[in-house]
Amino acid sequence: MFYNKPFAWLSFHYDLVKIPMINSFDFVTDGGLAVFEHFKLYLSIKPIHKIRDERTPSVSVCMVGNIILATDFGDMGMDGNPRRYNYLSLVKELTGLEGKERFEFIANLYNYSINLEGKKEYTPPKVLPKAPLKAKKEVDKSKLLSIVFGDFTDKEIAYIQDKTGSKDLHKDAVLKALRMLKIKPVRAYSYISKEGIERSFSEPEFVFGIELREDKCYRILNRKPNANIKSFTIPSVTPMRKLDKDWVYSLGLNQLNTNKEAILCAGEFDFLALYLRGYNCFTLGAELGNIPTFIAEQLEHVPKIKTLYDTDYHGVASSTKLAQNSKIERLELPKLEKQYYTLEKRKKPLHATKIVAKDKHNKRVLIEPSKLQSKPKKNDICDYLKQYGFDYDLKKLLNKDAVFCEFERYLGNNTELFSYTLNSPKNKNIVWQINTGAGKTTSALKYFRHYIKKKDANAVVLYCAPLQAIVKQVGNEFTDMQV
Repeated sequence: MFYNKPFAWLSFHYDLVKIPMINSFDFVTDGGLAVFEHFKLYLSIKPIHKIRDERTPSVSVCMVGNIILATDFGDMGMDGNPRRYNYLSLVKELTGLEGKERFEFIANLYNYSINLEGKKEYTPPKVLPKAPLKAKKEVDKSKLLSIVFGDFTDKEIAYIQDKTGSKDLHKDAVLKALRMLKIKPVRAYSYISKEGIERSFSEPEFVFGIELREDKCYRILNRKPNANIKSFTIPSVTPMRKLDKDWVYSLGLNQLNTNKEAILCAGEFDFLALYLRGYNCFTLGAELGNIPTFIAEQLEHVPKIKTLYDTDYHGVASSTKLAQNSKIERLELPKLEKQYYTLEKRKKPLHATKIVAKDKHNKRVLIEPSKLQSKPKKNDICDYLKQYGFDYDLKKLLNKDAVFCEFERYLGNNTELFSYTLNSPKNKNIVWQINTGAGKTTSALKYFRHYIKKKDANAVVLYCAPLQAIVKQVGNEFTDMQV
């Protein structure tokens, strides 16, 4: 049985006491590989599998010692760590079988059977593939053979606008931003992998390429329905590492204004959502809990960095780690559900039906583990924009130093408040949210004319108006201004 002291923390439960003479799974000689392959969960370091209804894959499978474990990053345990399943707990999770039924299910996969009296009966053994050994370091044979780009279709632009909450922006503005970021729609590509295997793909729509090194290396964003791996680098990161051995992928770093504070986003589309709105932001393609040296050196002169990660456990944990270790301010999306709790020490065992926790008011509450650990379906900036748009709460979160002024009535009698917000040295950024017809043009012109004329009586005020109607209004009310 593959169960020893180094893995005692996994808490395996066999539930076989009711079966006479059977107290082990000695016939499992491959660490549980046959069980994982039965459920189509193949060895992979990256999370490419799904075992529940979720938007993106969150399960990886790898060898740990002499057993195989599935690590589920989308379902955090009560200790705050991702859940891990060996072949026994995986069968229980996916089938609900326990005790004798679970034993018989696994035994059948290994061509091993028992009778009802509990006597062991062997059938000819099934030849199973051995668990792969750690590959020796070999020469990287990766090479990009070809890549074909096309023009953005209306469906692709509509998808990007819908995903990033930018439907109110003009199509040309979105296309201009994508060109600046060197993002293009990919129609076909072929390359040789690290192992020397030639691969080629034809992609009709919803696959985008980010140029990392022209004709050498590209980041692929696969947004086709039911795509398992949504982002990867072709042919590999080797072409970039040849330029700099410490190279780390990022998007938006080259366009970053290093004289202004910057926002670190979770993923590419989270970054696009803010970039299209003019925010100084970038992404590393994943929610990292540290800033790699390669990136940190380029951010040396940025006055302040903030993180805006997802509200699931991984996002909250990574941004909290950054805040603690690197003193990077952590922004938390309002209104969305957060997968984050401070648990008290439990007196009950792990399989207890309910646990004691604290809510946001620091009160003791009983929460069911399934509800406590479930991953929120709406957890990132794109989800927020779809549900609430760029509302007041989000603008206030992203512009903490700005003064938000909302006027519902005519401003003619409120020029003192208007002047105060404009004059205040602390309020360099002012965001006005004023309804049409509220009198903002008249109030602004009165203030600016008075303020500028007070400093220089001979000054000429040049006012640029967006509409002919405003030009006419200014001309009628302020004859001493040039419009």
